[in-house]
Amino acid sequence: MEKPRPAVLPARADIALRDPALCLKPPVAETVTGLSALSRVDRSHVLYWQGEAAGKDIEIVEGVARAVHLCESGARQILAFFWPGTVISPSAGRLLCYTVETVTPCLFRIPPPDRAEAGSRTIGTDEHVLGELVHLLHGISRRCALSRVAWFLLRVREHLPCCGSEPEVLKLAVPRLDIADHLGLSLETVSRCLTELKGRGIIELPNRKTIIFLKEARLKRIANR
Repeated sequence: MEKPRPAVLPARADIALRDPALCLKPPVAETVTGLSALSRVDRSHVLYWQGEAAGKDIEIVEGVARAVHLCESGARQILAFFWPGTVISPSAGRLLCYTVETVTPCLFRIPPPDRAEAGSRTIGTDEHVLGELVHLLHGISRRCALSRVAWFLLRVREHLPCCGSEPEVLKLAVPRLDIADHLGLSLETVSRCLTELKGRGIIELPNRKTIIFLKEARLKRIANR
């Protein structure tokens, strides 16, 4: 009996997967074996393309992904983020109105058909994005730029991983440009707001990729203005 041929990496991918079991390309994923095998991809790797049918469900084990709507003008609007423990499950038979791509290097697996065995929180992509948009509208409505940034930091804090052996130092997994494109602000405004929060002693920024929450109560007051 002829052995099944291994999946082939899509030509448009600009990175090499450590494990070929996860080979994703529009409109669907390649047929693979070993569905629970882990695969690692680099940041800015497209999982599903806007305007095309989605493929298999994908579980995020490590890292962060985002849902991005690309406007006709070329601008982008980040609609939602996907965190570890989420199974991205697009609606079958429908064209996506957003692209799903990685924000950071990510570790993925294709979950088994029995979701109960996956031990993960399954979220339909469309429903998740819609829910996140409702929160986003609430978060940015009638709020100044500083309040928006404070609201965002509080919202993502529980998802940020610790940095090394210091539990108070968290990795700011979402880059400043993504924060700007999510909140409808400019990159310069986001940077200025973070600097102001740091200057007030509310947060500390050891470097551009880490954050320490010092005075959460004050941050909440600013977010609720």
